[in-house]
Amino acid sequence: MSDRQGALVIRRIRASEGRLLRELRLRSLQDAPEAFGQTVVEASTTRLIDWYRKAWQSCRGDQRAWMLAQHGDEVVGLVSGRHRLPTTLLLFSMWVAPDARRSGVGRQLIDGLEGWARRWGATETVLWVLRGNLAALGFYERLGFEALSHGRDAQAGERFGALTMRRAIDPTSSSDASGACLCAKTGTPGGLALSRQPSAGPSSTESQPASRATCRTAV
Repeated sequence: MSDRQGALVIRRIRASEGRLLRELRLRSLQDAPEAFGQTVVEASTTRLIDWYRKAWQSCRGDQRAWMLAQHGDEVVGLVSGRHRLPTTLLLFSMWVAPDARRSGVGRQLIDGLEGWARRWGATETVLWVLRGNLAALGFYERLGFEALSHGRDAQAGERFGALTMRRAIDPTSSSDASGACLCAKTGTPGGLALSRQPSAGPSSTESQPASRATCRTAV
C-alpha cells in the first residue's frame, strides 16, 4: 500500500466521467482479466459515448450506481450496484487498485454503495464471487456475507462457477455516500449528447448474474 495523504472519499460517479469510467474499467480488466466476464479488447473497443451513457445512467436515480473511492485527485477503486425489485442490491464489478488494497477501501466502497441503496429501501446485498478466489471469499466473510446454497441466485451462480453471497443491510446504519454522490447537472463535456431515456426497473438480465457478475476483491 502506498502512502496517500488526506481522507478517502467514497462518492457516486458523475455524468461527466465517462472517460474516467473507461480508464478504471480497463485497469481492472488488465489487473484481473479472468474476473469480470469482459475482455480488455471488448472494453477498449466500446465507444466513448457509451461509457458516458453508462456514467450518466449511474449518476442519478435509484436503478443503478457506480461508486468511486478517491484519494485526492486519484481514484483507487470502484464498485457497481443495481436495484433489483423490490429491495435487493446487486453488487458487481468490485475492484481496488493493487497499491490501495488491505487499507479498508473495499469495505468503504461497499458501505457507500449500501448507503445509496438504503435510500430506496434495500434490505439485502447479493453478490457473486468465483469459488477459486479465496482472498475475495475471505474478505466478504469478514464483512458478514454468508454463502447461499439454495434459490435462484445460487443456481445462477453455479452455472459460472461462482458462489452467491448475501448479507442483510442494516437500516439504522449511518454509512451513506449520498453527500458526495450528486450527479452533474450539466451535460457531458466535449459535445457528447445523450438521449434521455425513460426510467425503468431492472431488466431480466440485470436481475440474474451473468459471467461478468463474478467479481475479484483484494483489500
